[in-house]
Amino acid sequence: MQVFKRIFHEKFNINTIAILTSLVTVIFLMMQIRLMGKQTQVFINQAKNSSWPRLSVSMSRGFKYGGMNLLRLSIANKGVGPGIIEDVNLSYKGKEFNTWWEFYNLIKVPDSIARSHSDSGIYKGFVISSNENINIIDWSKNEDLMVFVHKQLMDVKMKIKFMSIYGDSWVLEKDFSSD
Repeated sequence: MQVFKRIFHEKFNINTIAILTSLVTVIFLMMQIRLMGKQTQVFINQAKNSSWPRLSVSMSRGFKYGGMNLLRLSIANKGVGPGIIEDVNLSYKGKEFNTWWEFYNLIKVPDSIARSHSDSGIYKGFVISSNENINIIDWSKNEDLMVFVHKQLMDVKMKIKFMSIYGDSWVLEKDFSSD
């Protein structure tokens, strides 16, 4: 009987040690999986950050021989990733407009001034590549309209919502009164 108890006791100890070893291994594996999940999230965030767009809107003006010869609004992407336009809101003295033709009506451009300009409309889904600069609108070839519009641009506000290829969104607000 003594031999039986001793063998049973030794087997019990070996089984207990094996079970404890297995439990410790499972705990370490769970901790490692959790750590790997956090590390994956860090890698994903680094990938997102390395492809963010950085959009800016600017007004360019030029004067020659005492008169204005250049007036344009541009949008540039100085980031490393493309910027995808989600929404564009334009307003003049708090009144929203969707097209530059509506803007001309709001500012009451006289009939004696031709309403012509060149533009590259930015709209939902429009993609601005890294290091790309696009003229939103250029009045330089219509001097009369350019001079008339220049005075009114100080009351124009532009709000552009854009996102990265990973879906991160930002809003760019531009007030031309400071330009």
